[in-house]
Formats: sequence, C-alpha cells, structure tokens
Amino acid sequence: MDKEDLRKQIYDEVRSQFDSKLREAKRDKSQLEEELESASDKWRSERRRLNSEIERLEASLEEARSARRKSIDTKTSRGSTAADSSRSQTESDEKFKKADRDWEVERTKLIDEISRLQRAVAEGLERANNPIRAGQAAKEHLEAKLDEALKGKRRSEEHTSELQSPYVIS
Repeated sequence: MDKEDLRKQIYDEVRSQFDSKLREAKRDKSQLEEELESASDKWRSERRRLNSEIERLEASLEEARSARRKSIDTKTSRGSTAADSSRSQTESDEKFKKADRDWEVERTKLIDEISRLQRAVAEGLERANNPIRAGQAAKEHLEAKLDEALKGKRRSEEHTSELQSPYVIS
C-alpha cells in the first residue's frame, strides 16, 4: 500500500510540474503568436508604404521622361545638344535605381524578421504540442528516486527481520 501511495504522490508531483510547464508553453505560444501578428501587420503596412513609394517614383520617372521628350523636342527646335538629354536621362535613372535599392534593402529586412518570427512560433508550437518531452526528464528523475526508496525499504525490512529472528547470523 505504501508503494502505491508513493507512486500516486510521484504521479501527482509529475503531473503538477507537467501542467505548469504546459501552461508556460501555452503562454509562450500565445506571446509568440501576438508578436508574429504584430510583425505581420507592420510588414503589411510597410509593404503598402513601399508599394506606394514605388508607384510615386514610377510616376515621377514617367513625368521626367515625358518632360525630357518635350524639352528635347523644344530644344531640338532651338538647336540643343544631345548631351543635355542624356544627362537628364542619367539623373532620372540614378534616382530610380537608388529608390529600387532602398526598397530591396527594406524588403530583405522585413523578410528576415518574418522568418525569425515564424521560426520562433514553430519552436513554441513544438514545445507546446509535445508536453511529453518537457516532463520526461522530471519523470525519469522521480522514478530513480522511487527505485532508491524501494531498495532502502527492502534493506530496512531485511535488517528488521534479521534482528527479530532468534538466530542472528553474523
């Protein structure tokens, strides 16, 4: 009966540790999901902002090209040089390339952030969905303690029976 009580006590202890670790894992999971949602919202708003910036720059580029065409037509009629138009084209292209590089850098940063958060959520879900792993070490430790206690009890009972027997063999 004592062995059964001891097992029940150990089971209750392991169960309470398991429950607390499970609650903690669920709390971590919830926090990671909130972080992911926040980062996703941030990423979406930044993406919208960058897309509107690209559209603005493309419109600006188109305006610059049409203005250049008009000025070329006007300057050609006035006798302007091709160097002016190529310089204007080069400036417009450089502005566009710079905006494109800035957008790519920001996009890469946001993709990296999303990947990091997705990995963190996956790890949290793995921990939360596999509570056996979390309680396995504690269970093994408590089983070892139980075995030691049972061995000590057996030795104690053997020693007691030896002391009670009328013939003690030393």
